[in-house]
Amino acid sequence: MMPYTPFRKRKNDLTSAPMPDLSEYMTTDEAAEVLGFNVKSVRDLVYKGKLKSTHFGRSLLISREGVKEYIEKTMGMNKNDPRRGK
Repeated sequence: MMPYTPFRKRKNDLTSAPMPDLSEYMTTDEAAEVLGFNVKSVRDLVYKGKLKSTHFGRSLLISREGVKEYIEKTMGMNKNDPRRGK
């Protein structure tokens, strides 16, 4: 019988996941402000694959490069233009 150890290491310990470089990412609030959308619209763009992102814990981090690419791709289009993929 194994002795009781209250602080056993689990297989999926949080220390095993490398922390992303946060300077390359922004929050959904920041991305919404830059893009001129609300947070829900930014999340929709992420789930549709229009914006690059990563999950870190429960947080959704948006790639600054992805936001820049989206702005360049939709340059000159109206905010409500259906080609924006919103």
